[in-house]
Amino acid sequence: MNYRKKIGLVLLILMLATTVYAWPEEKLSAPEALVLALEATGATIEGGEVQFYAVLNERFLTFTELEAVLENMACLLAVSDDKVQKSSGETFRVLECNGQTVNGLDVQIVVQSNPGDNFTLPPRTHLLVLSQQNSRETFTEAVAALEKILLPKLPRGQFSYYLKGSFSGEIEQTKRQELAQAALVAVEAKIVEEMVTPDLISLTAYTPLVKKHLFVEGERFNLNLAAFYDDYFNKTVIWAGFPLIHDPY
Repeated sequence: MNYRKKIGLVLLILMLATTVYAWPEEKLSAPEALVLALEATGATIEGGEVQFYAVLNERFLTFTELEAVLENMACLLAVSDDKVQKSSGETFRVLECNGQTVNGLDVQIVVQSNPGDNFTLPPRTHLLVLSQQNSRETFTEAVAALEKILLPKLPRGQFSYYLKGSFSGEIEQTKRQELAQAALVAVEAKIVEEMVTPDLISLTAYTPLVKKHLFVEGERFNLNLAAFYDDYFNKTVIWAGFPLIHDPY
C-alpha cells in the first residue's frame, strides 16, 4: 500500500475543508448511510475500508521517537508490531506495521513525521489507521470497534469510510446514472458537484440525514459516489464514501 499517498490525500481533504460542522440531530451514522445508499442500487456489497487520521503532535520526530509512537499505538489497538516497515526522505519519516487486534480485526498502522517548510506548514507527526473489510457485516463491526478504541484517546481525529459494491458485466452509462440517482434518493442527498464522462460517474453530495459534513467554498458535503466499469474483472463498480472516497478510483 502506498501509505504516503494515503496520508497525502487525507491532508489534501483537510486543507480543502475549512470547517467540520455537526447538526444536533442525526438520523443516520455515516456507515449506515453508505450501506443504505449502496443497497438502493441493488449492487452486491463487497466490503470497504475504514480510515482514521489524526495529528499527534507538531514536531519532526526522530526514528527512535517515532518507534515509541508506533509501539504505543500498536499497544492501544492490541496489535503486534514485530514486523515494522521503515522509509524516509528529506521531508518525511514513516513507520508502518500490519497486524490483527485481539478481536480479530485486521489493521494497518502508519505514523509519519514531517519537518514542515519553515513558511506555512509546521512540523507535524501524523497517524493513519486503516482496516480493509470484505463484507458489509465486518465493515460495520470494524467501524464500531475502531471508534470505541480511538475516539476516547484521540477525540480530534477524523474517520472516513467507503463501501464498494458491484454488478457482473458492464452496465451502460445511462443505467449507471440511474443507479447513482437511486443511491442519492435513498439518503435524501443533493448533488454538490458532479463529473460524468463515458467511463466514470463521480458525484459529491450532501445528505442532511448525517450530521457531520465538510464545508468547502460555501458548500456542505458528506457523501461521495463513484460508478465505473472495471474491464479487468468484467464488472460494474459502485463506490460510496464519507466524506470522500479516500482511495483513488
